[in-house]
Amino acid sequence: MEIAPLVAEVLKRQQVRVSFFAANERTKQGDGSLGDHWAPWWRARAAEGHEFASHTWSHVGWRADLGSAQDPAFRVRPSAGPRAGQSLVLSAAEYCAEIARAADRLQALTGRAPLPLFRAPGGKTSPRLLASARACGYTHVGWSPTGFLG
Repeated sequence: MEIAPLVAEVLKRQQVRVSFFAANERTKQGDGSLGDHWAPWWRARAAEGHEFASHTWSHVGWRADLGSAQDPAFRVRPSAGPRAGQSLVLSAAEYCAEIARAADRLQALTGRAPLPLFRAPGGKTSPRLLASARACGYTHVGWSPTGFLG
């Protein structure tokens, strides 16, 4: 979020609308990128006509599929929140909750319903992870072949 004010200024000056994919990552100021400190920044982006979608609450990176196709689970590693850096196992429902928690917070901050999309941290997914997300109403938007900035 350190460059967020500059990004917002450039988008406004160039009259470009974007879709922000957000996770509650640690910031140098305030209580996380989706915390109360940044709420005015998110509200201003909503007023400018931007869209919003989830990047998972704790910036949960997929590592491996576990379980079965009928009862999927995933080895993940969050890079934000109290379990940052830990290897965890999440059920499909718990992974969906990670997506939904960020989407719900974006709606609370902006007053706008987020898009039913998510972007996986690091762009790492599997067919099983994507199917689990689709089952709870989220479509994945991948990274560009040219890199994270698309």
